[in-house]
Amino acid sequence: MVLFCIPCLVLISYFAILSIFFPKYRGYIKEGWRCFLDKIRRRKCVASFDSRMRHAVSMWFSEKGMPSIGKFLYDERKFNITLIVVGIVFTTLSIFLFILLINFLTSPSCPGPVCTVE
Repeated sequence: MVLFCIPCLVLISYFAILSIFFPKYRGYIKEGWRCFLDKIRRRKCVASFDSRMRHAVSMWFSEKGMPSIGKFLYDERKFNITLIVVGIVFTTLSIFLFILLINFLTSPSCPGPVCTVE
């Protein structure tokens, strides 16, 4: 049930990060969140956010001279699987980097208050 909502959630998180630096993407967050909640409630998504983003991504790859990637991502099933894999990889990477940060903060590699390079 929730598995088909993961691509929308990945797109929402991508646009949330992107909208920090580019305000023109802030409207996508609201539209994507609305679509995500509609899918959770088993309603038809009015905005069809994931379909619109799928078309936009495949067109972007086709315009940049990579038509084979554009054709691959045009298929809805392949696009959803790709977004799920990307979401899992980035989540795993973020958790790993967070663990490394916690380890560094709890036991820094420098023995004193100032690190010296010899």
